Amino acid sequence: MKRYFLIIILFFSLHFAPAQALENEYANLIINCTQNSEYEQAIRICDKLITYKPESYYGYYLRGLNNYLLEDYDDAITDFDMALKLNPDFTDAYIKRAKAKSKSNNLIGAIADYNRARNDKFYETVTSFAGDVLWSVFSGKRDKKGK
Repeated sequence: MKRYFLIIILFFSLHFAPAQALENEYANLIINCTQNSEYEQAIRICDKLITYKPESYYGYYLRGLNNYLLEDYDDAITDFDMALKLNPDFTDAYIKRAKAKSKSNNLIGAIADYNRARNDKFYETVTSFAGDVLWSVFSGKRDKKGK
């Protein structure tokens, strides 16, 4: 109920709040939904944010993140692509896009994104890449007996 009240307030404030404050309200609501594993609701709110402010790279990033969490890697990659088109220096989007590409078995693309992100956030990128390498080595490689 509290969330629906926040959504109603958010829509009424659409015409009265400064653009940046409204974008922050949307982002906070999206993050809250994501933290509560309400990924579809978060995506719907992202859609509203993007409709309201099409140049919101953060809106595309958050929608990509929620698509990623729903294991919809193709849509996640598309959203991360748009976030990076709007803000080519958004390192977190490179890292998340690399993860989505890795899950989609596009390892060359993932390595390229990790390499781009490495220049900005070296340790975070190396840690993320190492986790993806381990995941790809140990996932789906066992037969039915667990070998």
